[in-house]
Amino acid sequence: MINKTFIQSLSEQIGQNISNKAQSLLQGDKSQIQTELEGHVKLLLQSTFNKLDLVTRDEFDTQTAVLHRTREKLELLTKQVALMEQALASAESEDKKQTNEDAKDKTL
Repeated sequence: MINKTFIQSLSEQIGQNISNKAQSLLQGDKSQIQTELEGHVKLLLQSTFNKLDLVTRDEFDTQTAVLHRTREKLELLTKQVALMEQALASAESEDKKQTNEDAKDKTL
């Protein structure tokens, strides 16, 4: 479920952004402190992303499509059940009418 390539790429991008900011602050070549800071930040980010339960956009889109199809099927089945309940109520009503008419015919 976790796309390690995506996490690695994201970690590297964030690390690079932090590195660029630190480099602009230090004005010059990478210093030892900056290099150590980059390494620590990358490790921290990598560790944090690995702990998260992330899904890729493709997985999310797939599950969204499944959800939409399921919702459509549920709506269709709900309509079918309503129609069947209506037909059953109508049939029961007809049976009562027929039973009442039969009872009247017998009494006459």
